[in-house]
Amino acid sequence: MSERGRNILVVSPGYPRWKGDFTHPMVYNVARLLSQAGHRIKVVTIHYPKIPACEQMEGVEVIRARYAPERYEVMGSEGGLVDDIRGSWLCRLLVAPMLLSLAWQTLKHACRADMLLVQWIPTAVVALPAKLFWGRPMVLHSRTYPDTAFWRRVYRFLLPFADGVIYNSSDNRRLTGELYAHSNTAVIGSGIDVKQFERPTGVRKKSEVWELITVARLVEFKGLEYAIRAVAELASRGRQVRLTIVGE
Repeated sequence: MSERGRNILVVSPGYPRWKGDFTHPMVYNVARLLSQAGHRIKVVTIHYPKIPACEQMEGVEVIRARYAPERYEVMGSEGGLVDDIRGSWLCRLLVAPMLLSLAWQTLKHACRADMLLVQWIPTAVVALPAKLFWGRPMVLHSRTYPDTAFWRRVYRFLLPFADGVIYNSSDNRRLTGELYAHSNTAVIGSGIDVKQFERPTGVRKKSEVWELITVARLVEFKGLEYAIRAVAELASRGRQVRLTIVGE
């Protein structure tokens, strides 16, 4: 089989709800660009209220797994699943049905796939039945490092089942490799489409004030507290610094 024209099933706990939605842009770009490269892409993700359970988005077929009455399908609708689970008893109760529904939809649609591309290593738990039943190769896309003993155990269990692992940084690969040194890995960073931005025109005025900006969702695991601490440290050393935080 040629590298072009593969049937790739992308399994992800989140995907944009509509074109232009701010959530999960990295998964959206992976699916969209693979489609533009000539592959046939299908995404299995979770369902959101008032969103079609099956639709086409820019050449990508999106299957959204139903896991509760629609008004309760709120997990991941405004950010990360981990934050939702930590902050809501309802979301904690919905974890099991969500995982079972994702696993079932993945199993159904994997029969026609040439490979499974799983976003985030813990998501492999819902793709594993499809891999074992249909014998499809499974590639994991890792963007985070396990920061607790629980997640480290999860990683150690799931990584040996992968046929390949894509890391977003060499540091992520090195640190995760201390848990399980996979033999088939690659590092592909989260790129930036520079065509989306315009170069500033004119002469920039020099200033003694360092201008820093961070753009991220205002949730704990984004690490904004470290940016604030860094600015305080610089200020204590006599630097004039102004930090602008953009997020929601």
